[in-house]
Amino acid sequence: MDDDLRSFFEAVDDIVLVADESGAIVAANAAAAARLGYAPAELLGRALSDLHDPAPGDEAQATLAETLAGRRRVCHLPLRRADGSLLPVETRSWRSSWSGRPALVRLSRDLSPEEDLLQRFERIFRGHPVAMAVTTWEDLRFTDVNDAFLAKTGLRIRCISGMIVSPVYVWQGKSWSFGRPGRSPLV
Repeated sequence: MDDDLRSFFEAVDDIVLVADESGAIVAANAAAAARLGYAPAELLGRALSDLHDPAPGDEAQATLAETLAGRRRVCHLPLRRADGSLLPVETRSWRSSWSGRPALVRLSRDLSPEEDLLQRFERIFRGHPVAMAVTTWEDLRFTDVNDAFLAKTGLRIRCISGMIVSPVYVWQGKSWSFGRPGRSPLV
């Protein structure tokens, strides 16, 4: 690999793994070693499947087989670190060549920051005392509501999920109520 390409390969902050046709790693960048907790030499020769948590029904193996065959370009299987913990990633794969031989290049972006934010949002959303709802942008259908929303309306999530927002709450004199004016609530 020439100096410019090597410099670029090592400077990329995402995990880059290059595997041969059998799925054995033939190259890994510094970010791969650092984020996964392996010495760079420990990654070389290791099977890509060794870096995934064994899933029921061998989901990792099936996904990897689809990737090696070129039928899948993106996957969200977490990577297993050297200490056994899992790293949430989005992996993009493509066929290429490496040192003149067919290869599979995999670029994995660490999703840990997004996962942390999602967990914090989930805790705040679920436990907030104010009724809150999440809807689709296009047609304002409910996709999720928090516990306060369910408590205030007396509904169950399965009753409201997918419903359009507009007919849900109407002003009934002194307070908001569920349903349409002149109709019984949709409980």
